[in-house]
Amino acid sequence: MSDVKKVHAKGKVYDIKDSKSVATLGDAYPDIATLDAFVKLTASTREQWARGYSFEFRDTGGWGPRKTANSWYRCLIVRYTNPIVTQKNVYGTALLTEGSSLYIGYIDGTTSFKVSWYSIIEYGQNTMWEALPATIVMANGHFTAAPSGWVALTSHGSSSDLVNRWRLQLGQDGAVQVYKSTDSGASWQHVSNILRADQISTWTAKTLSSNTTYVSSQGSYTKCYYNSAIKLASLHMNLNITTQVPPNHIILGGLPKPFHDIGASAGAAGGSSGGGNGCRLFVRTDGGIYADQLIPTGWFNGSVTYPYSSL
Repeated sequence: MSDVKKVHAKGKVYDIKDSKSVATLGDAYPDIATLDAFVKLTASTREQWARGYSFEFRDTGGWGPRKTANSWYRCLIVRYTNPIVTQKNVYGTALLTEGSSLYIGYIDGTTSFKVSWYSIIEYGQNTMWEALPATIVMANGHFTAAPSGWVALTSHGSSSDLVNRWRLQLGQDGAVQVYKSTDSGASWQHVSNILRADQISTWTAKTLSSNTTYVSSQGSYTKCYYNSAIKLASLHMNLNITTQVPPNHIILGGLPKPFHDIGASAGAAGGSSGGGNGCRLFVRTDGGIYADQLIPTGWFNGSVTYPYSSL
């Protein structure tokens, strides 16, 4: 008679050869979309959490160590200190392989769960790796890595001042941000960004709309550009005004919006009916440029550069 025993849990059959063996999922290869589903499958019975569990599965949600959906893993063993109950942390450890890579994960939680993955052997390296802890303590600060992808270098105010701290944080987009804490790192306030050269040199064109009551056409030199990293806008106008513009009337719209009204000026182009006259303008917080005085007809050129609050 076979020494294989059958343990039933939630409709699934687990083969157990003897009292010391590890439970398996038989011939099934489940799709598991979340870490919570993984824990509830492998710690749902006393047999599972007390003696461990081994099987092969597909991670359809990208929650595993590779962070890639539809990766296949062999779970060599997953084991918990406690079953899933609301009062106690499960404290689980999972050892997974994918190809020749080997990972260990530490699972905690009561009814919902989180995991920290560490590489022991990585594909193509053919060597054991020493796992990098989430935080490395240094002489006067620490290095922190988050599962979401950012890394940060934190310094203390001094060797005796652990209350005031500064942090340089490198985000997933490659931008470096500066944070400050005045409560020993319990909370952090964003102070500023450190800009890369490519961010500073990236300018985007803004489409402008003419008030056709006064402006018959925009010349080819009418251009507006803005830099979203440094919040700076630059406008050059080349406009054909065919009807006199009264004071406080808009001539162009669609500019980036300044923090407050910004003064500007324009001069009549040579040979125009403006006769070389200059005129005063201003950019309002609605993103429009307005006449500050009566503007005669003719071709006018002007420019203004200013910080903006929004587009």
